[in-house]
Amino acid sequence: MTFKILSLDGGGMRGVISARILQDIEKTIRKQHGQELHEYFDLIAGTSTGSILAAGIACKMTAGELIKLYEQEGENIFLKSVRHMRKFRFLRRIFRYSGVLYPHDSGKQGLANVL
Repeated sequence: MTFKILSLDGGGMRGVISARILQDIEKTIRKQHGQELHEYFDLIAGTSTGSILAAGIACKMTAGELIKLYEQEGENIFLKSVRHMRKFRFLRRIFRYSGVLYPHDSGKQGLANVL
């Protein structure tokens, strides 16, 4: 018996890249198996933005719908202040020891509004 797992990595707004790749995978699965992503995989998991994609797939969203979500709502989910923190390498060094690079609740309200 085969158990098919889809694992999606994080990366903030770069999740749109994963969504575009998923769009190609989705087309192949439809053509070869006649199934949608949520039907084909036995387990769908993700971290950070990957968990947003995984939740969308579990809610029967298509890859195209996920791409639209990122294009239309990405700035509300991934706040500008958090996105710009990545540019400052010295902050990574400082926060590396505290275990915090992105404040966990920075995008919480934006994500809640989108959902």
